[in-house]
Amino acid sequence: MGRREKTGIRSGNRIYEPEIDEIFRQAFLTNPAFCDLFRARLRIEGTGPARSALTQQPHHPDTGTIDLDVVLGETRLLIENKIQAPWSETSEGVAQPERYERSARRCGARSVLVAPSAYIGQVEEAIEFDHCLDYEELAPALAGQDRYFVEEAVRQALIPTMNPNEIVTRFFKRFEALVPEVAPGLHIHRHYIRNDGSYTAHFIARKSLVLHPGLPTPSIFLQFRQANVKLLIQEWGRQVDALRATGLHHGTGYRLEQIRGSAGTLGVVAATPGIDPSGDFEVQRQNCVTAIQTTEALCRWWDAHPEVISAWSRVAETAGRAR
Repeated sequence: MGRREKTGIRSGNRIYEPEIDEIFRQAFLTNPAFCDLFRARLRIEGTGPARSALTQQPHHPDTGTIDLDVVLGETRLLIENKIQAPWSETSEGVAQPERYERSARRCGARSVLVAPSAYIGQVEEAIEFDHCLDYEELAPALAGQDRYFVEEAVRQALIPTMNPNEIVTRFFKRFEALVPEVAPGLHIHRHYIRNDGSYTAHFIARKSLVLHPGLPTPSIFLQFRQANVKLLIQEWGRQVDALRATGLHHGTGYRLEQIRGSAGTLGVVAATPGIDPSGDFEVQRQNCVTAIQTTEALCRWWDAHPEVISAWSRVAETAGRAR
């Protein structure tokens, strides 16, 4: 679609994903601060605007389209932009996250999910992308009506349209309230409404972890149904064998996994009790406490071992060059 008219704010009206696509496309081409924010989060070298930014490009080999196909320096990004919509599927049953993974693998790109934090925190499939960036991080790099549209989309996402479930919502509210009681150092993304199939608690890494200079910042996902908590480190998944071979995780009780559907992402995984958010909270309270404590322990391990993360970074870089 063409550039939006800059006349007036549509107060009270819905924001649609193609409008945000166009805001981001223009920002990639004309806004160095926006591009530099992307570079910092995705650890891409360089400065200045993107070399190209196109919307609605075809997937390969599947049907459907890529919201934004961007070349930032020497790095190609295939970006799925979401506000509230559920994942679509092809007639063959291939869902959007898998299509992005397949297209990225085929053309040597990275897959990126960009959405409000409320969306990222409630969809398990977010971990299938190489990177996740939330609107709240990107909005400060925009100005005027563009920033208003993105911030309005954040507010809109707090009232999802995807099968809201009152029982699951109440369970998560109680879980979210329990987190600071059990582990004051953890900070959880809070959501006003949860949907059918919500099984993931998403923690705010930049507030819950020590950010080691020069090293990646992982995402933190506590997955109720899968009964584990993961620190997700982008770009290291393909080097999982080399990272395991260091033995630096031995004795921790944690395991290293290449995340299914996102070959470029490494998971540092700790087992937790299973939790059913459609069930009774009080019956599962101790499981919730144990899951929060396990998440806290994994985060504090990360904080205390920058030498391990640094060694992994060197191994991943060396192994990546050898591929």
